[in-house]
Amino acid sequence: MKKKYVRNAAIFLSALLMIFNILPMGAAFANQGGAAEDRDGFKMFKLEEGNLKNGTYKDPDGPLQVTLNFSVAGKTFGWESNIPVADVYVKAGNDGLSYTTGGFRGTGLVAPDNKDISHIAFYYKVEGGNNDDNGGQGDDKNPGNENNNGGGQENRDKKNKYTVNLIGGCNPLAKEFYFILKNGDRVELTNAAIDLDYDFEDILKIEVKLNSGKVLTFDRDDVVVESPKNENGTTVFKITCKDEEPEVDISKINLTSICSADPSKTREWRVTNNNDFDVAVQWQVYGTAQTGTVTVKANSTATFTTNTVQGANTVVLKYGDKQISVKASGGAQCPVTPPVPDLTKINLTSLCSVDPSKTREWRVTNNNDFDVTVQWQVVGTAQTGTVTVNANSIATFTTNTVGGANTVIIKYGDQQISVKASGGAQCPVTPPVPDLTKINLTSLCSVDPSNTREWRVTNNNDFDVTVQWQVVGTAQTGTVTVKANSIATFTTNTVQGANTVVLKYGAKQISVKASGGAQCPVTPPVPDLTKINLTSLCSVDPSKTREWRVTNNNDFDVTVQWQVVGTEQTGSVTVKANSTATFTTNTVGGSNTVIIKYDDKQISVKASGGAQCPVSPPVPDLTKIILETVCTDNPAATRAWKITNNNDSATTINWEIVGTDQKGSVTIAANSNTTITSTAVTGDNILKLTYNGNQFTIKTSTGLKCGDNGGGTTPPGDNSGGGGTTPPGDNSGGGGTTPTVPPVIVIPDNPTPGGPIVEAKELAWIKLLASGCANIGANGKILLNNGQALNFTFGENGALVDVNLDVSEIKGIEVELNGTQTTLTMDKLQATKLDSVLTVMIICESLTPPPIPGGPGNGGETDPGTGGGTDPGTVVNPEDPATGGESDENPPVTIGDNETPGGNVGGFDGSLPQTGESSPLPYYFIGMLLVVAGFGMLRASKVRS
Repeated sequence: MKKKYVRNAAIFLSALLMIFNILPMGAAFANQGGAAEDRDGFKMFKLEEGNLKNGTYKDPDGPLQVTLNFSVAGKTFGWESNIPVADVYVKAGNDGLSYTTGGFRGTGLVAPDNKDISHIAFYYKVEGGNNDDNGGQGDDKNPGNENNNGGGQENRDKKNKYTVNLIGGCNPLAKEFYFILKNGDRVELTNAAIDLDYDFEDILKIEVKLNSGKVLTFDRDDVVVESPKNENGTTVFKITCKDEEPEVDISKINLTSICSADPSKTREWRVTNNNDFDVAVQWQVYGTAQTGTVTVKANSTATFTTNTVQGANTVVLKYGDKQISVKASGGAQCPVTPPVPDLTKINLTSLCSVDPSKTREWRVTNNNDFDVTVQWQVVGTAQTGTVTVNANSIATFTTNTVGGANTVIIKYGDQQISVKASGGAQCPVTPPVPDLTKINLTSLCSVDPSNTREWRVTNNNDFDVTVQWQVVGTAQTGTVTVKANSIATFTTNTVQGANTVVLKYGAKQISVKASGGAQCPVTPPVPDLTKINLTSLCSVDPSKTREWRVTNNNDFDVTVQWQVVGTEQTGSVTVKANSTATFTTNTVGGSNTVIIKYDDKQISVKASGGAQCPVSPPVPDLTKIILETVCTDNPAATRAWKITNNNDSATTINWEIVGTDQKGSVTIAANSNTTITSTAVTGDNILKLTYNGNQFTIKTSTGLKCGDNGGGTTPPGDNSGGGGTTPPGDNSGGGGTTPTVPPVIVIPDNPTPGGPIVEAKELAWIKLLASGCANIGANGKILLNNGQALNFTFGENGALVDVNLDVSEIKGIEVELNGTQTTLTMDKLQATKLDSVLTVMIICESLTPPPIPGGPGNGGETDPGTGGGTDPGTVVNPEDPATGGESDENPPVTIGDNETPGGNVGGFDGSLPQTGESSPLPYYFIGMLLVVAGFGMLRASKVRS
């Protein structure tokens, strides 16, 4: 029984051993974080702090563009993309969530536990597209592998392939584009290449929405490519976008006063527009508030009516701010009985249509000498209408295509005029063929022919022409569109050889030219000399030199020449754009007149005023002003400080006892010193020195009483801490080289060194101290949680900053350590609050290796008999280096109960807690103990058996 008990205990301990060996691995895995990482087969686009807000962001290494829309700042967001996204990973803290999508948008995305998001990663594939800028991610050979058609195609079998190519300015103009189906559905074309379960005949129109808000609609048959180059069954559409208004020729717009049925009430007007496009014009009855706008179709007319007023009833017609015509109404009354037209002079003609499957076009010709209105009807349907044809003119109308012959009948009143069936012809679209002899290629000069060559194409045809160019023997090619009777230029990269360009129209060669390689002359801009001024300035010693200032208000640099009149003193000065420059001349007898010129043009002539510049007092080197505490006869009543000025000039500084009304100023002679006495206050007696309002040093009074050395006797020169005799070279524990120690900072009584920060509503002062920081910079910042910062400068005794803060408002400290700006948060600092003063200690021993002590040298160990024990009658004077006190050359660091100068502070072992880490060492240690115990018990069980 006992043997079984021992065996079972050994098995149990072995199981515990396995658990404790696994725990460290679990701890390590739990602390790996969860940051977004690259995934095989996908590109990752990662957005971090600074980009986690509303906006559109482009992957600099790929085609993905994502728009973020946060509904809750930093926590909840939606997104849209230009290409499909496979997965969205949202990270916060040590965790993250993946949102598998495969689409173009998502909403309501959050991080785990709804925490603040630290970064977002989008994963996508790019092998399905060609990254061009034609509005999609595919081409004929690689049409793309994603689809978001907006028309509910997810559950259809994809049968037909379509590609929409937006050309001719569509890319900068187009915002969205759709298929409009015959059943009224709209299919959003997020990709240029798309698979649809619709036949070609199901598509009615293609609609393009421009960035300007204008919507362009194209009939399907107008933009389909009849014979696409690809042979993979894809139907190709090509669309050209234009969003510009043509220039109106107002000479082709006429205003006519026409008769009215009742001129006493209204007047009628007709506007004729002979431009090839619709024009909207504005009219106004002169001298009244009657205004309006009328849109006149291309090569057509429109009428409008005005109310009759007293006088001439004059109308002014305008296009924008351009006046077209001014006409007075004739006041004619229209005949009540219209003339009867000769119906044999009215003809109906079937015209070609752009898309006969949708509409049919008709023309009515009226050869009567007056306007005639006729009625039309598509036989067998309810399609009817009227059209008014001007005298000896024509008019057209459109009908919707129906099944059958599409026959139209026109009537005048009850009298039938004509019956015609539509021929269903489609209008041919034939672009004009340019005269290639009117197209010329010219080699131009370049700014830098070693890098680029410039070319000009001249088109003397009456229409725009697009030509192709190629640098012979290279892959450099391109196209350029030249406006009618105009020119256009293009640039090629310089290559070895003749740099010859061939120009073609389709397969026809137009011209071949070699670049002359000429460099364009650089012509400097001509300055406005009225914007250049000369001013005589004061001089330090006008008897020797005179100073001058030239002001240049031009937007470019200008070089001017100057001369002292009547002398050979000349020179030039370059003045930056919208800036000034100065120059100096030697003083001569007389008026010391200077003339300035630009090339041969005189700009200004000025005589020197000979003024002497006021002498500014020298700025002292504040590092040469030393503040020290000195003893007083009664420290409980008064405290004293000595201020030494090592500058070569007298310096006036201001002083203040921190936290009191005691303040003043003192002027210290060059290379001299003075003493300041203040009334002692409760707590720290701190003296602050400022120069021109800027604090540069502080010092805490030691409260030393003059003549009080503690009652004992210290042998002369003994710094061993004892009353014995120090052998030659013996420095109490080592005669070797004393190591360089960091500057000493003495902290007054600290009630809780390294303890918690006592919360307070207000802080009046922040005292900043450093320990062991041999390479710490003089300047630093107090960082606040609101993003602001307070600057400070370390003095001999640290820095004292006048503030009005809560402790909770402080984020940390930024200082320069070993030449690098380092930010230390409050959890890495010792901070103690006493009354309204927060003392913050920067402990460099925990951040950088402490100084290495010197060897023991030839002094060996301390002889207790000659320099060992401390004489009980001897006291350490903090101000006297001979008694173990402070020394400017090699001061000790004293922080609270720290007995090791330059060492650890208040029992602090130099290490900083590492947040967010879990050490596996305790588990390994316990595991090893369990191994030993387990083997021991198994051994015991075997021995007993």
